[in-house]
Amino acid sequence: MTAVAAPQSEGPHSEAPIYVIARGQGFDQGLARISAYSDGGVPTLTYLMDLPPAGPQQVSFSDGLAWDGALERLIVSATDGFAQQFFGVDLATQTTHLLFEDDLPVQMQGFALGSDGIGYGQHLGSTEVLEIDLELQSVGVAGDFGAATGSALALSPDGSVYALDMDTVLRRFDPVTSQTTVIGPTYLWGTAGMDFTEDGRLFVLMTHGQLFELDPHTGAIDQVSFVNGLEFFPGAYYALAGMTVAVPRPSEWSTLCGSNQQALLPVGQASVASNDFELASHGLPPNVFAMVIASESSQPPATTGQFAGAVCLGPPIARLGATIQLTAPDGRIRLRIDLSSGPSLGGMAPVVAGDTRFFQLWYRHQQASTTSEFTSAIEVRFQ
Repeated sequence: MTAVAAPQSEGPHSEAPIYVIARGQGFDQGLARISAYSDGGVPTLTYLMDLPPAGPQQVSFSDGLAWDGALERLIVSATDGFAQQFFGVDLATQTTHLLFEDDLPVQMQGFALGSDGIGYGQHLGSTEVLEIDLELQSVGVAGDFGAATGSALALSPDGSVYALDMDTVLRRFDPVTSQTTVIGPTYLWGTAGMDFTEDGRLFVLMTHGQLFELDPHTGAIDQVSFVNGLEFFPGAYYALAGMTVAVPRPSEWSTLCGSNQQALLPVGQASVASNDFELASHGLPPNVFAMVIASESSQPPATTGQFAGAVCLGPPIARLGATIQLTAPDGRIRLRIDLSSGPSLGGMAPVVAGDTRFFQLWYRHQQASTTSEFTSAIEVRFQ
């Protein structure tokens, strides 16, 4: 990795890394690179990796970048004007992979992702707000921004979608009410992307390398910092095309038995009051039975000859019979857990705020040595 110090300033900074993506132009149109911006007293931009073309649409035609804190990866939204796709980027292994089996039927610009795996984008050629479920590989219309926006979209900690329209006006869309609020002009032309920090600060990145902080209540510029200094493509013209703040994984849950082959992830809020908690997994065998098991305690990973994978739930283990269902043909499954019902929790007491529960998914398979397997387990701290 090569680190290049940017000019010093008193500009905004974030405790979490800020990732930026730049795409080549002209002769280097097929190039795209990811770097990390940090401000530890001296703003620094560190080159991380190149993104290779993948599939009919190249990653280099990216128009959105988001951090998936649940799986600790980057999500790149890419379109070439004819097809739309999403790519997962593993910075540790420097590899990319397609997230959707088929190209999306719509094109979009900009992308913002929540911790529950639900993202939002601007429908290219219209003012519609699109909702993208990465787990279910589905896209639908969530509402309308009321004006065409650019590639700068961000999801606030309270779940609102912020966007800059073509007149540089900051807009806020509420996915719950489907209402859009006009906040105010920013007078920022040529934006590449924007995102919120965990504590609610809003950053906007310009295509030529400036990083601004905006007041999300008024749209006014608070501070400015320069992230110039890294020559992405020597001798070539480039433009920054997106940014995202690497907000850490939500503190309400953590993974156990991470060495098991498939992962179990929470969907929705770990909130007793809302009672919309779900569990999801993918990469499982198609059309096989699966069931959630749960416990009020955990234990070190334990294996048995009957099953593949380790069990990390401590005794007594409850079988949540109400969750038994078949996996989808693509190997995905999504299961709702009713926190208020003892029977649906396998005889355990209903969950109250402050409780900690442990969940794991059991599923069938057709391996020669074993007939079933476990995903990873998760510890969830309900509020």
